[in-house]
Amino acid sequence: YVRYIVETVPMSTWTRVYYNNTLSMPLALVSALVAGHSAALTEVKWGLPAMCAVLLSSVVGVAISYAGFNLRKLLSATS
Repeated sequence: YVRYIVETVPMSTWTRVYYNNTLSMPLALVSALVAGHSAALTEVKWGLPAMCAVLLSSVVGVAISYAGFNLRKLLSATS
């Protein structure tokens, strides 16, 4: 079903990346709460190095997501 939707709904690669990352955020937050990692967010000293690490991690994550969707668009399963 997901493959059918991905192939039939016209979206750009950036739109797919946006929806994929946006829809995964609530699941990540719920997983963190269930696993008991919620206290880690309040214990971090949010200085410049920590914010740069989070920003760099976010940029790399978006780049990986974009590359994955772009490769999926360019290649077929039998390539």
